[in-house]
Amino acid sequence: MLYFIFGFLRMGTTGLTAQAFGGGDGEETRAGLARPLMLALALGLVLLLSGRLVVQATGWLFEPSPAVAAELEVYLRVRLLGAPAGLANMVLLGWLLGLPNARGPMTLLIVTNALNIILDLILVLGFGLAVGGVAAATVCAEYGGMALGLWLAARALRDLGGRWHWAAIARAEAFRRLIAVNRDIFLRSLCLQTAFVGFTAIGSRQGEVILAANAILLNFQMFAAFGLDGFAHAAEAMVGRNVGARSPGGVRAAVRANLGWSIGHLEEPRF
Repeated sequence: MLYFIFGFLRMGTTGLTAQAFGGGDGEETRAGLARPLMLALALGLVLLLSGRLVVQATGWLFEPSPAVAAELEVYLRVRLLGAPAGLANMVLLGWLLGLPNARGPMTLLIVTNALNIILDLILVLGFGLAVGGVAAATVCAEYGGMALGLWLAARALRDLGGRWHWAAIARAEAFRRLIAVNRDIFLRSLCLQTAFVGFTAIGSRQGEVILAANAILLNFQMFAAFGLDGFAHAAEAMVGRNVGARSPGGVRAAVRANLGWSIGHLEEPRF
């Protein structure tokens, strides 16, 4: 939930990258990767250094039983080690989607989750590391995914025009624009996660069985949400590309097509 609050790193990156790519601006497309990556790594380090505060705030918010509290602290302290990689992966996914490159993000997600599952089986069932093993498997998968994402980005950069201009990338004005674009997305994500956190906090106060059952229910909800996310990703890339190309007709067509498909209208869209 803490990571999802920073979901703007993925969504905002997709939109800005698609606009630059659609406008044929190779240098700004490169900057669309570098700036949010710098922001993601900075935020990840802040989370990593705030481990004690996160643990205390989580205990206050959820009021877990003593048995759950001990495991929760272990899980949080290990998982936070992967914060820089976890947030960087959001940027890499968003940038690849903005090019647009759907195969790269799909490969990245499949490999990262497969690695997570395999390491879970090895560390938990093989070595009996329990909750700490689950957290360690995810951290390793996050850094493995980041390595793969950087490799995929490097391949895409070889075919991309323009050059790196670090003075322009590091301009304060450019970062202010990046933050301004992502502000509303951050507020939206914060409201959404507040609902999920509240639901989990109420369940936590009703005991381990209710807490576990609610976690399963939330996974079903997330499964449905991820299905709709496919349309959201497509809309961000298609709308951004047409905005960059200054094509109002293309923007309208992209919005109509994605809206129709997302609500179940499966008639073949016409562009």
